[in-house]
Amino acid sequence: MQNNLTTPLFIVMVMLLASLSPLAMAAPIPDSDMSEISYGNLEGFDPSIEGKKYMFVNESKPAFSATGHLKKQWVEDGYPNLVLPFSQTYMNSKSSARNCTNAWSQGDTDTVPSADGNVEATVQKISSNAAIFVEDGQILSATTLNDIASTFESTIFPTDTTYFGSMPDVDNNCQVEIMILAIDGGGGIGGYFSPGISSQRESIFIDVDDMSWRNTIIAHEFQHLLHNARDPFENLWIDEGAADMAAYLCFGVTSALTGHANEWAQNSNMSVRWWNQRIADYGAGFMFLMYLADKLGGGNAIQSLVADTATGGAGIENLAANPQP
Repeated sequence: MQNNLTTPLFIVMVMLLASLSPLAMAAPIPDSDMSEISYGNLEGFDPSIEGKKYMFVNESKPAFSATGHLKKQWVEDGYPNLVLPFSQTYMNSKSSARNCTNAWSQGDTDTVPSADGNVEATVQKISSNAAIFVEDGQILSATTLNDIASTFESTIFPTDTTYFGSMPDVDNNCQVEIMILAIDGGGGIGGYFSPGISSQRESIFIDVDDMSWRNTIIAHEFQHLLHNARDPFENLWIDEGAADMAAYLCFGVTSALTGHANEWAQNSNMSVRWWNQRIADYGAGFMFLMYLADKLGGGNAIQSLVADTATGGAGIENLAANPQP
């Protein structure tokens, strides 16, 4: 592996990325105002223009992630209520070790904050690492709930945490809240992670009308949650590349994935680092993250990149200089 790392082509690529890395989402850590919460909002959001299409959905009725839109709002608001749960300062402020005292139980109810306002919801299913909420008035079959829970525990949770790091726990319940609610009907917005909510609870959101793609959406958005906990300032092309990587690692190759990858391979003059909603962009970040994992240490390498608060090419250069075993 060391010979591969020192090839001129690889070094040139790393240096180019480092020197050209955009400054978006690379601001210094602002002072956190714990009284201010920014959930973001979806008003006026056009998923087909501003959204990130999930890798494995039906091309005739695609579903999109709204995470990038919500994160942009959060960044523009100045990272309100920012929490870095793996920073030494935050860990020193915790009064006790993680103890799961606030764990949800099946049948519990709560008013859940979302990008569409507060939602009344009930815990319909519990697994070892998740509480599955369903918006009151919406109905999911036991088969669907069981599939979400079993797939999360057997595939999504172990895969995503292996590559993107352990789960944060700001609300001391040892659970990811998988919130299933009505968003905009089938297609359109399939789900999202809201960084403004992550200061209070670990939540990801899925449209109840996009259940056909539920596990892909969960794998994608759970990566965003894990990534944001360690490096909320990371450039979008790396974060989105990692989210598509999560879906691939969990569920393998599909025609949609190969189509996106081939589009970039046939137009490789397009920059990997700029996100312009082109089909090629969908494959570029994913392929580059897979390349880094292959050459620099697999899951440990991607964990190192995610945990590095240096952004864009600078983080990649750090990883290249310190490959993982």
